[in-house]
Amino acid sequence: MSNEVLPFISNEVVELFEGFDNDYLADVLRVWDCDNQEWFDGAATVFRFESDDLLVWNIMGGLRVKRGAVDTQSFQQKSLIGVAEDRCVAWRPDSSFGDLIGRAALSATLLESFA
Repeated sequence: MSNEVLPFISNEVVELFEGFDNDYLADVLRVWDCDNQEWFDGAATVFRFESDDLLVWNIMGGLRVKRGAVDTQSFQQKSLIGVAEDRCVAWRPDSSFGDLIGRAALSATLLESFA
């Protein structure tokens, strides 16, 4: 993946995604706004692979990534992912990634979803 195509994505983020190219994507979860019944755009996305999770969020036009298990039963760090503390939100599977579930070598495809 060339950062010339997606310059707002750092080499560190690209490397973390590429580290999962030998792993299978198990699920993709996004933040659902319970009050407005729509995706909470600009918040976080969890890419759940068989071996681990990648939590991805946007800060001031740049992507940030944290590797490690994401507790989708709680939102203890709403501010980290850009959600106000008083908002009703929940993690929900994003069916638009359904054709990628069970596939490997997806780093470029997943990163391009942020373009």
